[in-house]
Amino acid sequence: MQVVGDKLSEWAYTEKEDRDVDAFGRSAFNRYYYASYLITRQMLTELDSRWARTPHLNIPNLLEKTITGRIRKEIRRSEKVNLITKGAASHYRASINTNLFELSNLLRRAYAVRIIADYEPDRKVTRDARGFSLDIETLQAAKNWGNRVSLCAKEILKVWKQLGIV
Repeated sequence: MQVVGDKLSEWAYTEKEDRDVDAFGRSAFNRYYYASYLITRQMLTELDSRWARTPHLNIPNLLEKTITGRIRKEIRRSEKVNLITKGAASHYRASINTNLFELSNLLRRAYAVRIIADYEPDRKVTRDARGFSLDIETLQAAKNWGNRVSLCAKEILKVWKQLGIV
C-alpha cells in the first residue's frame, strides 16, 4: 500500500488541475492509512490472532486499554516474582507508554483523515507552501505514517516477547 500511496502522491504533485490534485491526493492519503492499518493488523495478529479482526475505529482503544493493561499486569507479576528488576520494569513501562500512546494517536488521526478522504468530497485537498493537506494533515506527514507505525509495532512486539506474554 505504501508504494501505491507514493505513486499517487507523485501524480498529485505533477497535476495542474485542482480537481486532479484532489483526486490523487485523497487517494494517496487513503493508501497511506491502509498501509499503516495493515502493519498494525499484523502486529495485532502476532500478539493475539483474535485481535486481527478488530474494527478500525476500535483499534486505538484496544491498544490503550486491553493491550496496555495486559502488558502492565505482566510487568507487575514479573517484577513481583523477581523475573525482572525494577529498572527493567520501568524501562518496559516507559516503552509501552510511549509506543502504545503514539500508535493509538497516529491511528486515530490517520483514520479521521481517511474518513474525510473517502466520504467528504466537499473537503478538498489543498495546495500551499508546505505541499498538500487534507484537513490538518499534510501529505508528507501521511507518507511517514507507515514508518512510525512500524517503529511503534516493533517496540511493542519486543516488550511483549521479552515478557513472555502468550
